[in-house]
Amino acid sequence: NSEVRFTMAQLNAFFARIKQPVNLIVDDKGIIVNHAEVQHWLATQANISIQQIPGGHHLHMSENCQAVGQWLTQVLPGA
Repeated sequence: NSEVRFTMAQLNAFFARIKQPVNLIVDDKGIIVNHAEVQHWLATQANISIQQIPGGHHLHMSENCQAVGQWLTQVLPGA
């Protein structure tokens, strides 16, 4: 299993260094949606915009890749 999860301290340290706006895409079934502490933390982050798309963890590769692509063309015009 190659799963790695940040602690809340690691999450805070990682995002504290990012000053630019962040566009975060999440699935509607995974750990981010189902983790109350992470949901609360995200609500306090002014520079993080969240887009939730139906699917599982690898929605960008299989389940809903077209929706992910459409979202990317909206947030990254000209890409």
